[in-house]
Amino acid sequence: MPAGVNPLLGEDINLQTGGIDPNQNEKETSEPANHTTSALLKCQPILALIRDNLEVGQVVHVHDFPTCEEERRGHLQVWGRGEGSKSTDGDLLNPPLPPASFVERLVRGYVRSYKNNIQNMHLLIIPDELSTMVSQFLRTASPNSAEFRTINNAVVLLVLALGEVCLHNWGIPDVAVPGETEHGRQSLYQPSWTNIDVVHGLGYFACATRILATHLSGTSIQHIHANLLAALYYGRLVRPLESWVYIRRAGHALQHWIQR
Repeated sequence: MPAGVNPLLGEDINLQTGGIDPNQNEKETSEPANHTTSALLKCQPILALIRDNLEVGQVVHVHDFPTCEEERRGHLQVWGRGEGSKSTDGDLLNPPLPPASFVERLVRGYVRSYKNNIQNMHLLIIPDELSTMVSQFLRTASPNSAEFRTINNAVVLLVLALGEVCLHNWGIPDVAVPGETEHGRQSLYQPSWTNIDVVHGLGYFACATRILATHLSGTSIQHIHANLLAALYYGRLVRPLESWVYIRRAGHALQHWIQR
């Protein structure tokens, strides 16, 4: 590698030739420029450690990893079971959460978890404004009502999703794929269970994204907050591609909000 070139930020490496990929600048990618993981994989000591794994996965260009692995994995089926090609659709007409999910004690517990685990690192929402939104949410906590489907309630639902998943910090739960082997063991989930039943916070997240789907052109500060919170939630589930989609949406809304 030429002198003065940082190996962590160098050009892409072709595993077949062992050299720099001459077509790197011509390739388009959906990930941010100088993505940290891809950059680290170009470092020669790290590349030597993982070369066999990359060859087994048929990764020719280091830049293709881990994006190719995430694309092969597929998206999380929010409303049904599984992920990617091993998924089944859920019922979009039925609310994913029972009424017990909206009792005040549970809601305020998840909000407290959000403040302790997320708000202290990502100060997105002014605490007093969040308290006001939560109080209003508790007065209209019926997913089937028209007044429930507001952007403020979507923000609160995402706060609850993050608060719930942060209470379970001993590992990322498997998706619900009954009857199949998951990571070398038989699935322990009931045949009728969906991802919402086993992935912490996914029920609140599903309600929130159903609201966000009707606010795609929204550019208020609440829309920015909602998309960033959705990105953080997918980040907690270690799903970077889905997280990046919501980061881009938040960036688009932020650009419009700044230009007002």
